[in-house]
Amino acid sequence: MSFNLSNTSKLIEAIREDPALSSTKIVLGGLALSTAPGLWRELGADGFARDGNEAIEIANEWWMRAS
Repeated sequence: MSFNLSNTSKLIEAIREDPALSSTKIVLGGLALSTAPGLWRELGADGFARDGNEAIEIANEWWMRAS
């Protein structure tokens, strides 16, 4: 699992470094993050969702704030 988390961190870093993706928001979820509160922040994500429906709610909130 730590291998996947390391790769997740690297992927988020790569997204953040690309100027074309500078406004991209990233939401993470899954069992590993559910059992480690705040880990999504350490990995560089903008949010955490317990499931797909919650991810949609978060994305909608971001969309409304940006509009």
